[in-house]
Amino acid sequence: MFYFKNLHILDQKSQDLFEYVKYKKVQNDYL
Repeated sequence: MFYFKNLHILDQKSQDLFEYVKYKKVQNDYL
């Protein structure tokens, strides 16, 4: 239960994190 609660909290931030990681990856690929 505790794990899933944390997962839900993580899920709210994961979209921003995903975009950030994607951005950094693209940056690295082109540098």
